[in-house]
Amino acid sequence: MKVLTWSVSTLFICIIILYCICIKISNTVVGLREKINTKLSEADILKNQYQDRINNLDKKSSELARGLQKGTKNAAQIYKEANFAVAITAVSVIEEMLNQMYSPNGSGYVIEINSQIYIVTAHHVCFEAGIPRRKINLHFKGMVAGQPVNTEEATVIDACEYHDIALLQFKNKKFVFPWPSGQFAPSKNLEPGQKVFALGSPLGSFLSITEGTIMSTDIIESNTAIGLHKCAQIIRHDALVNPGNSGGPLIDDFGRIIGMNISMLGGGNENKTSLAIASDCILKDAKCIT
Repeated sequence: MKVLTWSVSTLFICIIILYCICIKISNTVVGLREKINTKLSEADILKNQYQDRINNLDKKSSELARGLQKGTKNAAQIYKEANFAVAITAVSVIEEMLNQMYSPNGSGYVIEINSQIYIVTAHHVCFEAGIPRRKINLHFKGMVAGQPVNTEEATVIDACEYHDIALLQFKNKKFVFPWPSGQFAPSKNLEPGQKVFALGSPLGSFLSITEGTIMSTDIIESNTAIGLHKCAQIIRHDALVNPGNSGGPLIDDFGRIIGMNISMLGGGNENKTSLAIASDCILKDAKCIT
C-alpha cells in the first residue's frame, strides 16, 4: 500500500513538474512571438519609409528633369524604344475549332521580376466568361539585326480577376526576349496634367501609340462596369484607347510604365475618358502572384 501511495505521489509530482514546464514553454513561445511580431512591424515601417524616400526622390528628379527639358521623350521616341510592348491574339476554343481568321484583340507588355521574364495583360483579354482562352500568341514590334522576331506563344500562369490583371510566360522556355523589359515608375507620384502615352493594338491593328494627359489618379472602390472588383488606384486620362488596347501599357514621358489600360468611358460624340490601373497596384499583384 505504501508503494502504491508513493507511486501515485511521484506521478502527481511529475505531472505538476510537466505542467510547470509546459507553462514555462508556452510563456516563452508567446514572448518570442510578440518579439517577432514587433520586429516584423518595425521592418514594415522601415520598408514603407524607404519606399516613401524612393518615391520622393523619383518625384523630385522627374520634376527637375521636366523643368530642364532633359530626359523627356516625345511620342515617336516612346514608340521606337518601347519594344517591351506586345500585341496579343487570344483565341477561344470555338474560334480555333472553326478555324476562324483572327487578328490581335488585346495588348500587353514584358516585365522582369526576380530575374524572371513575365508578360502582363488584362484578365479579360485571356479569359472569356471566366473560361481561359485556348491559345495566346504574342506579336513583337522590334527587330534584331534588321530581322523581325517571330510570334511566340504564351501561357497564363496566374491572374488577379479583382484588378483585371493576368500574368503570362513564354510557352517556349528556350526563348530569350531580345529587348529590355519595361520599367515601372511609382504611380503614387502621378499628378493631373502630366503627359501620358497609350500603347496597344486597337481594333485588330498592330501596335500603335496615342498621346494625352492625366485627368485624375483617384482610389476607386469596386466597379464591375469597368472590370474592377476591388479597391485600386485608377488613372483617368484622355489618350485615345479602343477595344484591343486592353492590357496595353500607359507610359509617362520618360518611357516608364505607370499603368495598364483596362477600359474607357463615353462613346459616340461624347468625350472619352480612358481608364488605367496604376503601376503600384500592378506590381504589387504581380509580386504576390510570382
